[in-house]
Amino acid sequence: MAREKTWTTVQNVNVTGADDAATAQNWMWNFFQFLSGGAGSATAAWEIVSASNASSVGGHGTITGPSSFTWNGSGAHSWFVFKKDMLPTTGSTERYIYLTVDLNQANDGNAHWVFDYETPNFSGQNTSTRPAETSRAYENTVPFRYEYSASAPTYFHGCIDTTGSFHVFTTQDAGVSNPPNPYAISCARLETPRAGEVDPFPIFLKLSYGANVSSHGAWTMGDGGGTTYNNITANTSYSNWNGATTNTKGGCAMWYYTGTQYADGGDSGWWTPSGNGLTVNPWLDTAATGDPHDGSYPLIAMYMGMNFGNTQTNIRGRLPDVFCVQGSGLLDGSTGAGYGVGGLSVPQTGDIEYSCIGDFFFPFSASIEPGA
Repeated sequence: MAREKTWTTVQNVNVTGADDAATAQNWMWNFFQFLSGGAGSATAAWEIVSASNASSVGGHGTITGPSSFTWNGSGAHSWFVFKKDMLPTTGSTERYIYLTVDLNQANDGNAHWVFDYETPNFSGQNTSTRPAETSRAYENTVPFRYEYSASAPTYFHGCIDTTGSFHVFTTQDAGVSNPPNPYAISCARLETPRAGEVDPFPIFLKLSYGANVSSHGAWTMGDGGGTTYNNITANTSYSNWNGATTNTKGGCAMWYYTGTQYADGGDSGWWTPSGNGLTVNPWLDTAATGDPHDGSYPLIAMYMGMNFGNTQTNIRGRLPDVFCVQGSGLLDGSTGAGYGVGGLSVPQTGDIEYSCIGDFFFPFSASIEPGA
């Protein structure tokens, strides 16, 4: 199945350094280059608006390499702000999504991530203070990798299309007790027949860290096909993207048509043609060998929905080139909580169009290491 969109990808980039600090810097440099360069596509690239390297504040040239990234829980540190004209144009006005990444953490495995559609306030920015987000922002402090291991490399992966829609992952072999795909961040323009005046915000956001093996990682349907690990749960605080367990942070988000966040305990997540809305995947268990008829993997369109306090649900649009598959058919033919299809690809021979990470196929052009 050919891709719907034009994607450029980087995958299986080994960012492991000499130690934990170097690995963190290498990962963040790859993320910065990925977005600012559009993985080689000028059309896809996000624009760097402002940045700090902990010594000075400026534009794109402020960040020049891995050493430009300094973590600090108090005082001078690195941060950067991107923007991309992903929102539908209304009238003659271009409308942007802003992404701020702030390394205001003592632990260099963590960062503070902020999505906003209103322009941040740059007036108070300095090496110790990021530009202030607005009241419409979704934000959270979320880990982006496991701890450094000399024997288990840390990999960076990213795919981005010409709208600027992107999906980024961290993978690392963490043994049988932890999933190999703990971190994901996505910002994707949905396909919808609604005009921009009807739905000005057809954007799906994902920010997640999941170290629970039964949840299959950061992008997951959760053990048994539920959305427990993918929702913004009921919380009146806009800044909290809550996970279901203590080692799971993050979730899914969309702005409502009016531009407001979820203030009523609503959820957002994916719909599939299963007849059960946000809670059940379409095939229950898909074996690593594929469909019993011909060994192929069915790629069924996935729609993003909003559930308002379990009282109303509506579909906001279709997520292009991302397809669900429940990864609990293990490689040895047994079943249970696992991620046995991780790293498999579509098609299984010839040029790869999609690779499986956790419970989903994404438009990567190589099998994702280490069998994510």
